Amino acid sequence: MVLTGVGLGKRFGKNWPVRGVDLSVKPGTISGFLGPNGAGKTTTLRMLVGVLPPTEGSVTLDGVPLNAGDHNSRRAIGYLPEKSPLYLGMTPREQLTLAAHLKGLDSKGASDEIERVVGVASLETMMDRLIDHLSRGFRQRVALALALLGNPTHLLLDEPTTGLDPGQVVAFSSLLKDLSKEGTAILLSSHRLEVVERLVDEVTILVEGTLCTHLKLDKETQRPLSRMEKVYMDAVSK
Repeated sequence: MVLTGVGLGKRFGKNWPVRGVDLSVKPGTISGFLGPNGAGKTTTLRMLVGVLPPTEGSVTLDGVPLNAGDHNSRRAIGYLPEKSPLYLGMTPREQLTLAAHLKGLDSKGASDEIERVVGVASLETMMDRLIDHLSRGFRQRVALALALLGNPTHLLLDEPTTGLDPGQVVAFSSLLKDLSKEGTAILLSSHRLEVVERLVDEVTILVEGTLCTHLKLDKETQRPLSRMEKVYMDAVSK
């Protein structure tokens, strides 16, 4: 399955923070999605997952128009927003149970999926604590578990390493590599170029709401961070 946005544009009043964006998220590929603050990355991601309807253009999943209200679409796409909408008065167990219900999982399926994502996110000891009492890093793990719930074929991540310590970043990077090898399509938006450099197969850079660079990276050779920095700075300074 391929998640594709064609000619995506979003207007707020007279302003177009995003316009004319074409972007595909392909199975087994980790794609970097970069750009300065205010470039339109989050708006584009929200259109791709169906949270925000585009003013112009279209989003399809395997050629079929995306319907964010459909259970199959909800299961196919996992989304970790930059500011995760966690219910602070709930425990991780309660929030994951609610999310599983919204994704249309039955009781047995929900129980199995929650157990799986809790293990992936290393949340076992935090499941019955209020989210309000968790550290920033553990809240981010809850958000990651929510994105992984339902074993999505596509994973869109907006600044996913926020609040994670260096060890957690390494573990998270390893998880994304494993998911990619299993065929998951991953789109990763991050300002942490060292994380992007380690992970991605290709990179797309957005500047002032339009795509200015798309580059496939060679995974067979060791790529110094300085190359990613140069690609990024060259793109945003045009």
